[in-house]
Amino acid sequence: MKLPRIVRAKPDGASVTAPALPIRRPYHSETPRAHTLWRQWLVLSALAVCMIAYGFMFSWLPPSFLLLLLTPIALVALVVIWALPDTERPPIRSMEWAFACYFISLILWPYYLAIQIPGLPLLELRRLFAGAMLFFLLVSLSTSRTFRQEMKEIVVANRTFVTLLVSFVAVQVLSLILARERMHGLMTVVKNQLGWTAVFFVSVYLFSQPGRMKRWALTLVGLALTLSVIGFFEYRNQGVLWAEHIPSFLRVNDPAMVNLLTAVFREGRYRVVTTFSVSLSLAEFLALVMPFLIHGVLTAKTPLVRLACIAADIAIFSTILLTQARVGIVGAIVAHSFYGLVWAVRRWRTQKGSLIGPAATLAYPALFVLLGVAVLSVGRLRVMTLGGGTHAASTTGRLEQAAATGPVLLRSPLFGHGPRQGAGALGYTNPAGEVSIDSYLLAMLLDYGIVGFLLYYAMFIFMVIQALRVGSRYANPELAYVMPAGVALVVWLASKVVLAQEDSTSFTYMLLGLVAASVYLARRIQAKQDAVAVAPQVVSRSR
Repeated sequence: MKLPRIVRAKPDGASVTAPALPIRRPYHSETPRAHTLWRQWLVLSALAVCMIAYGFMFSWLPPSFLLLLLTPIALVALVVIWALPDTERPPIRSMEWAFACYFISLILWPYYLAIQIPGLPLLELRRLFAGAMLFFLLVSLSTSRTFRQEMKEIVVANRTFVTLLVSFVAVQVLSLILARERMHGLMTVVKNQLGWTAVFFVSVYLFSQPGRMKRWALTLVGLALTLSVIGFFEYRNQGVLWAEHIPSFLRVNDPAMVNLLTAVFREGRYRVVTTFSVSLSLAEFLALVMPFLIHGVLTAKTPLVRLACIAADIAIFSTILLTQARVGIVGAIVAHSFYGLVWAVRRWRTQKGSLIGPAATLAYPALFVLLGVAVLSVGRLRVMTLGGGTHAASTTGRLEQAAATGPVLLRSPLFGHGPRQGAGALGYTNPAGEVSIDSYLLAMLLDYGIVGFLLYYAMFIFMVIQALRVGSRYANPELAYVMPAGVALVVWLASKVVLAQEDSTSFTYMLLGLVAASVYLARRIQAKQDAVAVAPQVVSRSR
């Protein structure tokens, strides 16, 4: 290909031909015009004014408003991430490490211990890891076509659940319109997307990789046993072990923190709390771990592993007893009884020649009746589950809150009163004069209204059904932990009737991610089985 030639004149009047090179015209002339200089000075002046105003607001506004000032920085960061070039090595390994650190800190690091830097909001350790996890997720989505394709397949396999999840996120945003304290509500929504939605999408990808479910389940049991050991020494100490040993840069100057570190007794017995906000949240979490131990007992291949799972289950139940929380006792009963029923039904369906499955399944109605009779007739068991004289105040408080919820809900029925603002709208105070709400059902109903309430609980009920369906149909080792995850979600739904704390909510989104990953893997297994079944027919037809 020949380049076109142009004729150029020399200073002496001669001419010479040269190839016409593809050179762009300069952006600026050598002598800029007056209006160009005026525009440049105008832009620089406006930028300087904005920077001064931005710095003034940063130093003048309270820490709760700093989230708004960080919005432009976050938008610029998103644009930069979106503009990153494609690569064959996305930071998936870094995302996995950030997820592991977040998971461990979620269980073992008290949320009320935060890093304090003058002029900045409190930096919670778990949120730092969650932010890093979200950053690596966004970078992987932006730079890897393979990662995007796999995430798309996972989303398609769980289209109904993802639709419910995105709809609930939209309701959270819409509820801000009706919130009285919009800044507080906005920070709550941002925290929820970081600790709930982002955790789900990261976990669903990681759990879809070979061996990740088993590794996570073993880590979960190890963390629960660590809490049991901490709880044992805490009970002997009659107080939180680190209450008098918190460094100054981690000590939050908040009366709420003092209350959390204050020893709580019932009938003269100390109530263990470990790293959680209240003893009820600790009991709830330990009950959520129990289905995985029961799964280990029923599926162990060696007697040693089975005995280890039984010992761990007893140790965790002993810690629940030290919390003196009825929600933990009820959760343990639900975990053992419901998992036994699911296991019996599954054995009946998968092993047609065995009589153990049908016998256990048909015996369950009688077992439930015996359990009900024992709860009502045995005094200690009745007090542990239904409560007694010392529990009368909390039971009465829950009934009063339920009776007062209707008129408050009618003031904003569709989208509620705003994130974390339902308790304030209800206006119920405990004997200490603190605004409180004791049931998560009421909290979700008042926070996000009827629409948000239905979407939220539809997500969990739908995934419980999916977990039981996949667990009862497939015997693949990669899907072994979907059944205990589904039973744990049932335990969580039962505990939320009487407990409003959200200490374990991020953990339940990991459970949702595990179930969603199992659904995706089950779809792949089914596709391979269908392909193998169709192949002989295609060969026979070709012959």
